[in-house]
Amino acid sequence: MDYLDFDIDIERSGAAYRATFNSPAGQVTQDFVVPFTDQDLEIALLRFGRPQRGTRRIENAETEYARTFGSRLFAAVFDGEARACLRSSLDEAQRQNAGV
Repeated sequence: MDYLDFDIDIERSGAAYRATFNSPAGQVTQDFVVPFTDQDLEIALLRFGRPQRGTRRIENAETEYARTFGSRLFAAVFDGEARACLRSSLDEAQRQNAGV
């Protein structure tokens, strides 16, 4: 399968961050605020870095925590024009029978 590039460059911009998206749908630049406190990030690093001994279930508390964490981050980064850019890029990839 062929793939189209969807590049994201994230850099600090004052108290927030600036994400620049270069995609099949064009370029978008958007500022966002990380939706976590320093304590949230510390807890996440501790939870994600913990080895899972003897756990074979696909769904567990750590998986759900990671899913929630990722969803919050995605919602912050891919808001407004950035989300529209992603959707348009996915549509373009589908038209070209490609992935992103």
